[in-house]
Amino acid sequence: VKFNLSTFFKITGPFLIVIAAGFVANAFRTAHEAGWINIGQAQVFDFSALINNENVFGAIIQGMFSIQSDPRLIEVMGWFAYLLPVLVIYLWPKRFSFTHEQAQRIRLGASATCAIAALGLFIFVPKGTTDVLSSHQTIKTSDITISASLVSYEEDYAIFDLDGMQIRAKKVREGLINNVQAYTWEEKELTPLSNMPGTISIAELTTLNNSKLPSGINRQRHSGPFHATWTQQDTYTATTVGSGLLSISKTSLLIANLSEGGLLSPRLVSITNDEIKHGLWETSSEVVEQNKNEILQAWYAAEELKLWWLMVPIASALVALGLCATWAYHRKIHKDMSVTQTQQLTHSKVLA
Repeated sequence: VKFNLSTFFKITGPFLIVIAAGFVANAFRTAHEAGWINIGQAQVFDFSALINNENVFGAIIQGMFSIQSDPRLIEVMGWFAYLLPVLVIYLWPKRFSFTHEQAQRIRLGASATCAIAALGLFIFVPKGTTDVLSSHQTIKTSDITISASLVSYEEDYAIFDLDGMQIRAKKVREGLINNVQAYTWEEKELTPLSNMPGTISIAELTTLNNSKLPSGINRQRHSGPFHATWTQQDTYTATTVGSGLLSISKTSLLIANLSEGGLLSPRLVSITNDEIKHGLWETSSEVVEQNKNEILQAWYAAEELKLWWLMVPIASALVALGLCATWAYHRKIHKDMSVTQTQQLTHSKVLA
């Protein structure tokens, strides 16, 4: 029995190439699940009706060819990027084989095409941005409406406009919100209060603090009355993403500087009083969540664009370099062979 290996591999070769292409696509999925690749995750096809755990044929297709029910863009691109050139090389008829000069021109042409494509994609594909939030917010409460805007920002401070009043806030922290860099700014303003009592008993102090004894005061040791000077501390806090305003708020704190009344030294105590809550404001939680969702969607869009302006150009540039290196290698080999043949011919003539 004769077994033609050439025919066997001609038939099974393309089948094995398709299986290998599935491995390439599956490698991109594994890399995404490991957190290494987050771009190109848009779903291209939906094969869920064909490929599922209840379908034997689908299970065979998935197990043999590594085709998923929800192939992603980068998986499909990897699948075709491997399948097409390898199939073309494998199935190219021998009667259409290229001469050395033709093959060299094809290598150089393909290298130049990949390099131009890489440069064109890098230059002309938009880069995407996560700077999508407005720099202005209108905040409404039951007793006040505030128009807040981010005017400008530098490395360590930012300027905000609050109904015509400008606040210069210092940067207090930075971090990521939905994978995007965000900064928190804060400014505290102290305002002396002259309309508060200069002398206050411990009972009056407790009443003023929403019927609770302020922290740091002991009823037995500090019986009062106390000499008091008063300050209101207004704190403005804003979080920005790029040139946009994510949230902004104003909080207030009543501070009493107490002395005498059994105190060995002056003591600062914070007073929690419902009356000073009037006039306070903050960006609503609904607006904050909406802004966060906008940031997340912008980040996803920017990541998808990164596939086209960064990753594909890098891959194309690497292919161009590989083709150029192959061209140089074959050029050297051909030159060495020519030199060897010339030497052999010269040697033969000498012997003759």
